[in-house]
Amino acid sequence: MNTPRSSDSLDWRLSLVDRHGRQVQVFRAWDKVVSHLRYHLLTLPESLGWSLLMPELLKIGDLANPDRCWEMQRELSSEAGADSPCELGRGLYRLYARGIADALQPAGEAAEASTPENFRLTLGLSGVLVIVERFAMYEVVVTAFIPGMGDAQVVSQANALRRYGQEADRQYDWKRSGRNAGKSKRGPQLKFESQRFAGWSHAERVYHALFRPALQFIRSRVVKQCRNRDGTEDYARLKEPLGPRSNWSYKQWSVRWIAATLDQAGGGEGGAL
Repeated sequence: MNTPRSSDSLDWRLSLVDRHGRQVQVFRAWDKVVSHLRYHLLTLPESLGWSLLMPELLKIGDLANPDRCWEMQRELSSEAGADSPCELGRGLYRLYARGIADALQPAGEAAEASTPENFRLTLGLSGVLVIVERFAMYEVVVTAFIPGMGDAQVVSQANALRRYGQEADRQYDWKRSGRNAGKSKRGPQLKFESQRFAGWSHAERVYHALFRPALQFIRSRVVKQCRNRDGTEDYARLKEPLGPRSNWSYKQWSVRWIAATLDQAGGGEGGAL
């Protein structure tokens, strides 16, 4: 079972072994972890997608509640860069790493592509898109998010604003825009609570709310001649390995999803935490 394990040198850092037998570090620095937790796991509507994949997140906090997400974001920010991350950060990071491991395991992978700059993009059956940077002896996760609910660029944009003394927080903007309009701008959250989803299985929810939008996101991309060095403009490279849309009906996806779930439960190679 490919369980993310703590590094010997840094007790907070988790790593795993991918299907190529290479060690993958789940981020290199704690401040990177904090940024990704804040702007992916703890920002609506993407937080809803992560909680659908890992209900254990709801034991940590109500990720459908923007005020609670904001409180956890602030708590994480106070610990950013600390040598000993707080309990909240460790718990969220471990679950985030598990979601990444699930997408990178052989049974849980939908498609993989590489870029000329030594980045590898992987779309998981879960709808999680992972970008890792490859080095001579190991790899490092650059980002992991749910396309259609989140944006890989949000972390770099927020960090750029912070360098100028500004605070970028999508959670606050989401709440403020809803209140100013006199109604809640809830976006994909409505899908999770609609009658359409009421009688659906967990697998059906993952497919329709997470995986299909991720496919649509990738198919809407084009390969750019001028792109970011971190691989976040190369999503279109996943089109070819994904193949035609007919490859990904719910029936075909669910066969692979069930196999991946059984692989994880049975302790197969590439299992999750």
